[in-house]
Amino acid sequence: MPTKDQIEAAALCMEHLVDHDWHGYTWDYRWGDGEGTCEVDTPIGPCYVEQGDRDCSSSIISAYEAAGIDTGGATYTGNMRELMCGTGNFVAHRMSNGYGCDDGYVPQRGDCVVNTIEHTAFILGGGQIAEFSINEFGGVYGGQTGDQTDRESHRGSYYGFPWNWCIQPICEDGEPVDTVPVFVKYQASTDPNGVSWLPPMHDLIDTGGSTDDFAGEFGQPIRWFAMLVPGGVKYRACTQASGWLPWVECYDVNDLENGCAGDGSPITGIEIAHNGVRFAVHPVGFPAQLWYDDMIGQYDTGGSDDKYGGDLVKPIDAIRMQRA
Repeated sequence: MPTKDQIEAAALCMEHLVDHDWHGYTWDYRWGDGEGTCEVDTPIGPCYVEQGDRDCSSSIISAYEAAGIDTGGATYTGNMRELMCGTGNFVAHRMSNGYGCDDGYVPQRGDCVVNTIEHTAFILGGGQIAEFSINEFGGVYGGQTGDQTDRESHRGSYYGFPWNWCIQPICEDGEPVDTVPVFVKYQASTDPNGVSWLPPMHDLIDTGGSTDDFAGEFGQPIRWFAMLVPGGVKYRACTQASGWLPWVECYDVNDLENGCAGDGSPITGIEIAHNGVRFAVHPVGFPAQLWYDDMIGQYDTGGSDDKYGGDLVKPIDAIRMQRA
């Protein structure tokens, strides 16, 4: 299994491939031009990648191999999951909705996301991916070696392509490579007993297929709330029945004591002690387009000196969150 430093080395090699204009997109010479190598400084020492162009899959496979991580002879998107996981160096997480993993795993730096028919991209962490997209003519064959458009290979924000799998290197150190999440995961329940929950949200994406961008249902008070920001987050709720409840530091909608915030009565305020999270709440009875001012962690962008979303009186029926 790869070490934490090897996984970081692979990420640095991928960053080199998309950042340096020597490397563009093609299917003609997708493993480099054979005319030399580029040296990349990494925690395991210099790693070397072939000069020249790549495509979406060969770039990622090259980055892992340059860091000494065996990919089992993987050659394209269609066999990456099978062959890479077959080495014992990787594990695959199913992505049915194309955005987040079905098992709740949050993609992290060093992983890759794959659509086995169409495309793959490398997770850089902090909401960023690296990918090889298309050549300077908008095709896959031909073109000059190198990146002529700054878009043949590039960094960008994570997006909800119809990914099938997240492929995660198994770190032998037992530690995450990067604790900055690709998205904030959160979930709400309007059930006083906390038995039924609405589908999880990933930033402003509803994993249940709805086109809304929030957790909740207008007119129905939220009574339980859970969220996940890998690397640690504290959050708490103020309720009509109990006022401010104790801080919660994990996400488990099946554990109403320690895995979520709430007591079954309407929630009137939410506080999040993490300045990497931007969120807003909507009170019952307000027009759909009228929300309280955004909070960035415990900072109120509207100028108030409070540290929470809500007014501690009106029940909250919707909350939307994303990376700050």
